[in-house]
Amino acid sequence: MTVGHAKAAISYIWLVLGAIVFGLVVYLTMIGKFRFSPSDWDAGLSWITPLVLPVLGFIIPTWTVHTTKRDRVVLTNTHVFFAAILLSILYFAGLFGVLWRLPQEISEIEAYVNDVMRTSSWFLGTIQALTIVVVGKFFLEEIQ
Repeated sequence: MTVGHAKAAISYIWLVLGAIVFGLVVYLTMIGKFRFSPSDWDAGLSWITPLVLPVLGFIIPTWTVHTTKRDRVVLTNTHVFFAAILLSILYFAGLFGVLWRLPQEISEIEAYVNDVMRTSSWFLGTIQALTIVVVGKFFLEEIQ
C-alpha cells in the first residue's frame, strides 16, 4: 500500500462516517427531535460539531491537489496507519452508539441530552484527542 492510498483510506472513513453522523444529527434537528424547549433546538448540533469538524478540519488541508512523489512511496508506518483506522472506527462507533440510544419520547430527550449527550462529549472528546494524535502523526509524518 502506498502513502497516498493510506491517506485516502483514512480520509474516506472520516468523510463518509462523519457525513453520515453529522447528516443524521442535522436531520434529527430539522424534524424537531431535540426541540424539548425553544432555546435548546440546537442541542444535537452543539454536541456533534466539536466532535467531528475539528478532525476534518485537520485532514482536508493535508490533501494534495495532484499526486506527489511522496504519495507513491510504499507505506512504512503500517502500525500507525492501522491504529488510526482502528481508533477512527471505534470513535465513530461511540458517536453512533450515543445516537442509537436516543429515546423516542420527547419528554425523555431533555434528560438524555443533559445526562448522556453532554457527558459523553467529555469522553468522546478525549477519545477524539487520542485519535487526532494518531491520525495527525500519520498525516504529518508521511507528508515530509
